[in-house]
Amino acid sequence: MRFVNLSVRACIGLLCLLNITAYSQSVVLSGEISMKAEHNFDLIGYFNRKITLLEEDGRNVILHQFDDQLKVLGSPSITVDNHKARLFGYVPQDSLLSLYYKYTEDGQYLISVVNYDSRLNLAGKTILRAYPRNQVRPLTVSVSRDHACHLITLEESQERANRYIMYHAPTNTILWQQQDPLADEKIFEEDRRGRIVTNDGLYLSLYVRGHNRLKNDYSLLVIDQNGFKQTTLKLSDVPLTDIRLNYDNHLKQIIVTGIYLDQNLTAQEGILLIRLSDDLNYIGEVKKIPFTTQTIVDYLGQRQRSGAGMTDIYINGVIERKDGGILILCEQKKEISRVNNTARSAFVPMSTSIDYYVEDIVLTSLSVGGNLEWQKLLQKKQYSYDDNAVYSSYFIHANPSQLRLLYNDEIKNENTISEYVVNALGNVDRRVLFNTVGSEIHLQIRNSVQIDANSSILPSIRKGKLRLVKITY
Repeated sequence: MRFVNLSVRACIGLLCLLNITAYSQSVVLSGEISMKAEHNFDLIGYFNRKITLLEEDGRNVILHQFDDQLKVLGSPSITVDNHKARLFGYVPQDSLLSLYYKYTEDGQYLISVVNYDSRLNLAGKTILRAYPRNQVRPLTVSVSRDHACHLITLEESQERANRYIMYHAPTNTILWQQQDPLADEKIFEEDRRGRIVTNDGLYLSLYVRGHNRLKNDYSLLVIDQNGFKQTTLKLSDVPLTDIRLNYDNHLKQIIVTGIYLDQNLTAQEGILLIRLSDDLNYIGEVKKIPFTTQTIVDYLGQRQRSGAGMTDIYINGVIERKDGGILILCEQKKEISRVNNTARSAFVPMSTSIDYYVEDIVLTSLSVGGNLEWQKLLQKKQYSYDDNAVYSSYFIHANPSQLRLLYNDEIKNENTISEYVVNALGNVDRRVLFNTVGSEIHLQIRNSVQIDANSSILPSIRKGKLRLVKITY
């Protein structure tokens, strides 16, 4: 998970234990890490069997490596000789690192990928596309779940269309190239509702046709080496407030989920589920799963007297189970903008603040046929302002027997870290993990990384300093 405008200094030595509860987990804390505003870093988990933090400045890369107790092992780097080269993407795997550059050489403007092995030795270089001059803008690199297939999207100014290149990193080969088949339809980036790269090298894209929520017809596009396929999901009779695209790489099924409104269009009534094959054929029927009475009661709490229904619910994740069933995670999110002008004078500039409310979680378990198995509302209250809610929401630590949803109880400098533990039957246990009082940490929990079945790394950012926290169950 990437953190913007932060960097790392290679001097981390202090280890200490936080005050933890009596449950069977241990917590290890690194020393402070200084940060520079013009650098970015990414906590990428294990690379070459070391916990690794990637730092980049737009050209060069440093890998800060730690052992399992967060002790510094070294900081090897990759330096680019071409001062005009610019890094626009990177993808780490267990023992392979792919870096994407744009630069000028011998009168050509080049888009390339450079691979390095676990020891940062050059493992291969491929020119993905060459142009006579700078007439292209690379967009964010999309990656398959296994990190093997990378979709490079190039916005070509001359044709005014996107070019898609599917690259397979382990074999250093281009699987296919295609022009955007939607170029003539004037589909803008804000029309897209999701994009997925599958482990087999397919590119899936979901986008909206029209912006009226009562006529919310969506199109689903699949692109591969043979061209493209497209279908329309006609959902005009199902007004949606949210929609999400996912893919089950094991069953090779496309999963579309959404939140739909009631007949009065005043409250969110339940979850929509659609499954399709790679050939865009429907698998089973379109499912509408209403929120249960207990979920609504738990959500409303003291607000029940007003008669209001569920609102501000968004799909925040879909987890595919090995048996073909799925878990759908929804979260309550609300943003309120405030105009600050205490003087109320035309001569005094006004400023705007944003209040962020990131609260309850709705966890729904569906069978392979899309039938409701159980549904739970996990309560939390998180409020902050002008911070893009980076300390809010939750992180999932998963293993075959249970899910752990970690979160900050409050968004302030010192607070309690709690978790919900959920088993396969939907039984829920809420636990307090530890308190951060006196530890000088402020956890961005949603940006954490699970590194194995028993351990996760949580980043803390406070007063321009970064610390890594490792929790082991």
